[in-house]
Amino acid sequence: MAQARAEQAKLASEKAQPAAVSLPAVQRWSRAKMWGMALFRPSLATYEKIARDSNTGGWAAYFWVFISGIVGSLFIFIGQLLFSLLGFSTSTANPLSGSLGLTLIGVPIVAVVSTLCFGLSTAVTQFAARLLGGSGTQAKMAYVTSAYLAPLIFVVSLLSIIPIVGFLAVLLYIYGIGLLVIAVKAVNRFSWRRAIASVAVIVGLGGLAVGVLAVVVIGLLYFPSS
Repeated sequence: MAQARAEQAKLASEKAQPAAVSLPAVQRWSRAKMWGMALFRPSLATYEKIARDSNTGGWAAYFWVFISGIVGSLFIFIGQLLFSLLGFSTSTANPLSGSLGLTLIGVPIVAVVSTLCFGLSTAVTQFAARLLGGSGTQAKMAYVTSAYLAPLIFVVSLLSIIPIVGFLAVLLYIYGIGLLVIAVKAVNRFSWRRAIASVAVIVGLGGLAVGVLAVVVIGLLYFPSS
């Protein structure tokens, strides 16, 4: 009798408890979808989702930028080689087109330099963002930036070998700056004004570096040391 009452009380308590609500798991995007969304359908919500997924990224950002540098350099080499065989001249000379041996050596060097510049630029950008009150990290900044930069390298490499549309590479560079502003805001969760200021730092430093390099090259070409 007592056991029956205990079972009835147990059943009554189970009915009184609300049923557990199963929340749907947050679906992570595939690499291809993430790249497509980041490059072709950019929005603050998209970049914030990528930032949330960055905890599983690790060194993936640097790996994909490195691979993009290799594939992009090969695109340029093969494309300009085909144009040369067909009798067309490209808009710019390819420094890797001297021989196959130089290409095999030069392509990974270009990829390594591109990856190092990527790491340095994201570090400087995130440092500026932290000074302006940002709450993100350099690893998260690198992951979100690579989501659009890796496919952008492919697109720019393809366009740069076509003489007629080569100028679009410059427009894509400006487009990339805009995407970087969205990435900085998504990672650091502050105002658009601070995001633009953070990006202005790295753009300004990049312009200064290019200017200094141009002065050095001109000096070596026109004022060689005796």
